[in-house]
Amino acid sequence: MRLRICPTPVASIIASIIAFLVASLGLAGPLAHGAGAAAKKPAPLIVNIEAGAVRYAPRVITVTAGRPVILRITNSSNIDHEALLGDEKVQNAHAKEMKDMAAMPGMAHEDPKSTKPGEGFVDVAPKKTAEIKTTFSKVGRTILGCHLPGHYEGGMRLTVIVKAPTLGGV
Repeated sequence: MRLRICPTPVASIIASIIAFLVASLGLAGPLAHGAGAAAKKPAPLIVNIEAGAVRYAPRVITVTAGRPVILRITNSSNIDHEALLGDEKVQNAHAKEMKDMAAMPGMAHEDPKSTKPGEGFVDVAPKKTAEIKTTFSKVGRTILGCHLPGHYEGGMRLTVIVKAPTLGGV
């Protein structure tokens, strides 16, 4: 016995419904573009950080390598703060610069500039908010620190733990 498929109105309706569902549920993307299609960029992770008298809260944050991050730093105190994002080497270099600057009255403070992934700098005036936008490329730890006189030495630093992306996304 031979099975014969006839285009009937019912089969046509079913095919239309399946096509509609595939398109509306976004299932056509991977099928239409093949396995090598570029994945969607993940939305940035927004991390709210409070800069208090001489502290950051929270003290530790965890982010994922490869995912864009916005560090939104709000200064809740009545004193100026800065936020320098970088590893221990970056922190030490800026601390030395700040110490040298303190020894030379009238020397202008220059903000460290960087375009490296996982680094950044902002000044945060009292009762204001500033953002550092970055993407961490390496798994590990880095630091957000304030190097105004006495702040970093007083513990004004935050540890950033950068974890590996999970299988199937960041």
